[in-house]
Amino acid sequence: MAIQPIYRGMTKADVEETIDQVSQWYNGVSTVPDNWADKTDKLNQAGAGIENMDPEAVAREKINALVSGANAEIPPDASLYLDFLNGRYYCTAPTDTHATDILALGSGGYQTFAPNVLPRTDLGLLTTVTQTNLFLNSDAPATQSVTILSARVYTVRVWGSGSITLSGAATGTVEEGSPVTFTSSGTSLTLTVSGSLDYAMLVEASFATDPIITEGSTVTRPGNMPVIDLTGRLGGVTAGATALRTNAAGVLFLLNDGSADNFYGLIRDGNGSIHEWHSIGGTLTATQVGVGSTGRLVVAYALAEGYHRMEVIGLGDTGPLTHSLPPLDRKHYGSIGLDTSINMYGVTEQDAMIFSATDPETAFAQAKALAQEWAAQ
Repeated sequence: MAIQPIYRGMTKADVEETIDQVSQWYNGVSTVPDNWADKTDKLNQAGAGIENMDPEAVAREKINALVSGANAEIPPDASLYLDFLNGRYYCTAPTDTHATDILALGSGGYQTFAPNVLPRTDLGLLTTVTQTNLFLNSDAPATQSVTILSARVYTVRVWGSGSITLSGAATGTVEEGSPVTFTSSGTSLTLTVSGSLDYAMLVEASFATDPIITEGSTVTRPGNMPVIDLTGRLGGVTAGATALRTNAAGVLFLLNDGSADNFYGLIRDGNGSIHEWHSIGGTLTATQVGVGSTGRLVVAYALAEGYHRMEVIGLGDTGPLTHSLPPLDRKHYGSIGLDTSINMYGVTEQDAMIFSATDPETAFAQAKALAQEWAAQ
């Protein structure tokens, strides 16, 4: 009698058939092994386990079995769980959400990512904007003069133990951790290097990203905007939690319907205020959540018909709001392409969403509990 072996991915019906075949085979032999009673018990347990199997719970258990430590387990309420720090990804239909070409950030160095590659570092999912570095030979900084535009906003940022002194179209001293942003007063900027610098950036923007390496000419690095398509996944209530780090103003995360007219998300303005930010048919509304320092933010939110609520842990809570947002089925990380001033530079550490809830306040409480766990790390 040929018995079909049990293998990974086997259907429930086929596993049951194999158990039946094994039982029939042992019942047909003349000499029953001494440990047959034990084997029978295990077969019966296996059969009962299959009968009661919850595929989603099994998937979570398999992933949780691979990790340990604080906040290691995937919450049982999560329908989508993306742990960019540790490279763990879970969805109620795992084939729909996956990460490929994951690259790690080298210790003390900077990784260049190819187009259409998920930019995951050991800090999280990197989100950045398109910028052009005007500082030449930026990985071996030396004194130079650069032609720029008058009355425009620029930022100079450096890494290393030295400094850059600005003269001409701007004044100031730039050191690691202390970039200088200025509005140019002319078209010629001199950057005088002192000490030992590893990298230097001069960009036309209110902040500078991580280093863009140049040689004898300027280099433009395109931004990235990872998007997850959740079409058909979201029900009457959507809730979630997000942990991220950023030192810049702009969009921190966003849900939309593929258009610029309908969206919901979180934004930091140039003064450091954090706002719940949404648009219905092109009409924009912002509700301040709190004033936060740059750095790590952990957010909980929930959406339903005629209901939405957001809390930034440790900063503030909008309380229940009653605008009727249309269905939103795309999750964006970073720049959303609405205009060049709306962007994000930072990393998303962890992100989770709950699709199956029916009561928005309960869903919000679930998301907040998860966000509080992350905030305590």
